[in-house]
Amino acid sequence: MKWLVIVTIIIGFFSVPTGVLRDIYSFYDNSHTKYLSSEESTPFRVERFSVQHGTPIGIRNFTNPQDNCEWMTVGGQVFGEDERPISGLLVQVKGDIEGNEIAKFAFTGGSMSFGEGGYEINLTEHIISTRNSITIQLKDVNGLPLSPKIDFDTYGECKKSLVMINFIELDDVFFNFAPLMHKQ
Repeated sequence: MKWLVIVTIIIGFFSVPTGVLRDIYSFYDNSHTKYLSSEESTPFRVERFSVQHGTPIGIRNFTNPQDNCEWMTVGGQVFGEDERPISGLLVQVKGDIEGNEIAKFAFTGGSMSFGEGGYEINLTEHIISTRNSITIQLKDVNGLPLSPKIDFDTYGECKKSLVMINFIELDDVFFNFAPLMHKQ
């Protein structure tokens, strides 16, 4: 039998057995299904930020146009619930590029090329196409997740050497309901 999981999220923390809720919470943002997952620990923490609609997107590198094909980067901005840019948060990129593990960090507000609350992380010194091998996650200054890990692709095209990813804070209305499950 199929089970339909309708999920809305409760603000804050609540305790669950380890791993029970992992990878089953999701929400739909009109173009992608995003998965919120707990780590292998309790309490379960619900992330407050999501990727802005329309991103990730590969675009021409406007921050270093002279190095367009010799520079692959990810960058963007972080916006609060009030739609104002937020500085001082940590952006973490992890993954594998051409068999090499990467783990890179930047603070929001550290790249004014993207505006207030902007960040930029250089991935490689050349363009390359990757698929589902790199993740990005927004964290607080203590390293606690503020967003789910988001898989993103890179492109082997000069006109897409910058992957733009913006984050937005979810408003409090999103956090007012409990998860509901029913048999379908």
